[in-house]
Amino acid sequence: MITLKQGVDAAMQFLIRAYGEERLKNLALEEVRLSEDESEWIVTLGFDTLGGVKQVRNTGSLGIGIG
Repeated sequence: MITLKQGVDAAMQFLIRAYGEERLKNLALEEVRLSEDESEWIVTLGFDTLGGVKQVRNTGSLGIGIG
């Protein structure tokens, strides 16, 4: 089972790899909750980009379960 901290760290590292650390400013944890079936951490991150504000919706997951 992964811990809350491991789930948050994995989400942040995924975002850094996807966008590149130099493009992300003010990366912050906004919300964490446990899925209804208690199998996944649902992590919401906020950040600014060099190109202005964009809304990005990810309907997928990192594939990191709790159990």
